Order: sequence, then structure tokens, then C-alpha cells
Amino acid sequence: MAKEYFKINVSKYDSSKDFFVYRPASLGNAKNNAVMFIMQSYVEKFANKFKEVNECLVFWPEEFEIPEFVSERHAVVKCKHPRLSYCQFFKGNGITYYPEKEDVEFVGGAYISPKAKIGEGAVIMPDVYISGETTIGRNAYIGLGTKIMGEVIIGDDFVIRENCVIGSDSITTDRDENGKVATMPQFGRVVIGDDVHISSNCIVCRGAIDDTVICDGARIGSQNLISHNNHIGENAIIITSASLMGSATLGKNSTISGNSVLRNQVTVGDNCIVGMGSVVTKNVPSGTVVKGNPAK
Repeated sequence: MAKEYFKINVSKYDSSKDFFVYRPASLGNAKNNAVMFIMQSYVEKFANKFKEVNECLVFWPEEFEIPEFVSERHAVVKCKHPRLSYCQFFKGNGITYYPEKEDVEFVGGAYISPKAKIGEGAVIMPDVYISGETTIGRNAYIGLGTKIMGEVIIGDDFVIRENCVIGSDSITTDRDENGKVATMPQFGRVVIGDDVHISSNCIVCRGAIDDTVICDGARIGSQNLISHNNHIGENAIIITSASLMGSATLGKNSTISGNSVLRNQVTVGDNCIVGMGSVVTKNVPSGTVVKGNPAK
């Protein structure tokens, strides 16, 4: 059964419907009884996603007619800015999804929830925190001061050095017509494969709706930001002090050099090199070397 994050009756948004929504969902990973939104630019491409699920609350762009198959299956709210209305849904219903305070055990100088699942051979240094929703495979090394919080799934032979934070919130926002900021809580997980090494002082944010994913064999240097919904491919390398904005993708066997930035929703393909200090604002085809600001 899918996880339930809240329980909201949709009748307050669509009086013709009477059912509950329990979770957020994206167009790429639609779920039953979820709150969702679709932007104007995605209607033609993704509207059929709503045939795959039932009883959702959908924020729909007012410029487009609502297909009959959508209005029959779902509660639909027409609005000028669907993403903003989606963010406002959470504030209006008092939904935050902050990590809960939990009891921990003091083990070798580390603070570890008894609910955490940690495989054999783990070396956990002092001042580490590991939450109860964490699962870690065999032979992990977790350096001084690292914090692992929320729902984090980690494979075997994991190495993470000092003072990293895994599973923290990024910020997903929109603004209303008066400039007031609406913030969407972060609901996703962090999923890390086997033989991943992360150097000191890195931040890996949990997904906003779907997951942040780091695949097998990736190497992440010190002081990097992996933001929400990032997907880091197999054997990718990220050198020191790079920033990957939300929903960015780095393909397998690709390298991002130091002090580079990937714009949100940008994809760098497989076997690419991003030169030092680059600002990547457009998708990069596989097998390409780019550098500069903007990267070319």
C-alpha cells in the first residue's frame, strides 16, 4: 500500500466529488488518491496520465478544457497558476512533513534510531545521526558529524566522509500575484546505490515528490550540493563545489568539474565532461564536452 502523508477530502475543492487524497504525486509517477498539478505546456503530452489513476485532486490550467475522462475520475480545480495552487494546497491544509523527533540510542558516540536498518561491517564515527527510516547495506563507512535523516535507502560499500547531510529539505516555491512565497513540503526519498563515495561537507536533498537518486559507483567530491529530484548516473563523478539544481540529471560515466552549476531540469547525457566553473543552462547530448558560462 502506498504511503499516506495526509488525509484531505476533496469536496472542499470540488463539491461534486467526495473522496480523500493522501499523498502528492508527479506526472511521471502518478498515483491513486494523490494531489497533482499539470502546467499549460504539459497538457497535450501528459493529460493521458490521468487515465492511469483514480480519485486524484488535480490543479488544471484555466486555458484548457478539462477532458471528460479527467473530470469523471478526478476532482479538478481550474486555476491561473496550477503550480502555485498546488503549493498553496499544503499551506492551506497545514501540511509540512518536517522530520519527526524520535528517540535514539547513543552508540559509540553516534545517535542512531533503533528503527534504523544497518548492515554488517558498518563503521560509524562519533557525532553521526541516523534516523529510523534509514536503511544502509553492508560495509558502510560514515564519517564524523554526518546526518542521515528521513527516508534514505543506501546500498553496500557506501563511504561518506565528515559533516555531510543526507535527506535534508531543499526548497520548492512559487509566488502569488503580490509576490508572497508559497512553499511546497518535500516528500521524496534519497536512494543511493552500491559503491558510492561522498566526500566531506556535501548536502544531498531528498526529492520534492519523487526521489533523489545516486546510482552505483558514483563519486561525489567535497562541498557539493545535490538538490531535490537529481538523478546521478552510474560511475558519474562530481568534483568539488558543484551545484546541481532541482530535477537535474547527470548521465552515467560523466564528469562535472569543480565550481560548476547545472540549472534545474537540465540533463547532461552519458560520457560527458563539464569544464571547471561552467554554468549549464541547456541539455547536453551524450559524448559531449562543454565549458564556459553559459556552457557550450
